[in-house]
Parts: sequence; C-alpha cells; structure tokens
Amino acid sequence: MAISADFIVMRDDGQIGLPEVSIRTHAGGTSILPRLVGLGKARELIFLGSRINGVEAKRIGLAHDSSPDEAF
Repeated sequence: MAISADFIVMRDDGQIGLPEVSIRTHAGGTSILPRLVGLGKARELIFLGSRINGVEAKRIGLAHDSSPDEAF
C-alpha cells in the first residue's frame, strides 16, 4: 500500500517489503516498484520477499525521507 502513496516518510528503523509475494503477487506494487527503485532492487524485494529499513528505502529512492524515532 505504501508503494502507491504519493509521498513516503519512514522511521529509520521502520520496515517495508512485499510479504504478500510469497502468497500471491499484487500487480499494483510489483508494477510500480521497478520505476521507483530500478529493476535489480525491485526483483530482490519481489522475488526474495526482502524487507528494508527506512534508511535503505530513502537511499534507493523508495521513501522520500527517513527520520530517527525521536524526530518522527
């Protein structure tokens, strides 16, 4: 759901991923993700069900910002 948002802000230690891919694929998230983070990282998140924290999400372009817990 967050992948479809216009603006994503996360806590540094927050987690994001596509856990539903192990059950079934969701066309919305899987079609948008490569445009946001690139094909290689999208494949890793989709096929492996990897989870990343807010710092990594910002670094790869998935989140617009990431802040420590006390600033959130």
